[in-house]
Amino acid sequence: MRKSLFVVTFFMFFFMANSAFAASIFVSPSSISNTKLTPGTTFTVDVKVGTVINLYGFDFKVYWDNNLLSLTKTKVNTKNLWFDSIKWLDKNSGFYEAAYTAKSPYSAFTGSTSLATLTFKVLGTGTSSIEIRDAKLGDSSAFPITYTTSNGYFSNKPVCTCGSWVKTGCETDGSCTICVYTRACTPSGCSQTSRTTRVCV
Repeated sequence: MRKSLFVVTFFMFFFMANSAFAASIFVSPSSISNTKLTPGTTFTVDVKVGTVINLYGFDFKVYWDNNLLSLTKTKVNTKNLWFDSIKWLDKNSGFYEAAYTAKSPYSAFTGSTSLATLTFKVLGTGTSSIEIRDAKLGDSSAFPITYTTSNGYFSNKPVCTCGSWVKTGCETDGSCTICVYTRACTPSGCSQTSRTTRVCV
């Protein structure tokens, strides 16, 4: 009985410890929302890992809206760690992939760091996810490392601001009264600018 209790307690502790220190791969910053990022301007995001233990290699793809954004520059963090690289950019499909592994005499990495910095050029106005897919993290024994994923988001759409509804006129249609209300919105047309009410007796 005492041995069984010890085994259960050990596995509960092991599970909670691994959950508390679970690795993550994510886009940073997680959200870029800026109306000043007009077509022709650029911005950068990082693909990062957090609280990873014994990382010896990685592989990930990043996808975005190819009609809104164009990836113009990439820089992988090779400082003191990564060799034997595979990386490519598929501009037609709108994704970038990077795959790196460490090589002796370099050791595995533990902690949090940027894996790559991506620079995007804005092509239009709208919103786009910056999404990590098919990611793989491996340790020095070639075993997979479990992780969570958090994607990024880009928007340069103007924020719609509208004033109060104002009654601009009413007319009678038989037993019903129809009133029209309007309100001004900035920028123009970004939200409903008129509505009607119908009251019948």
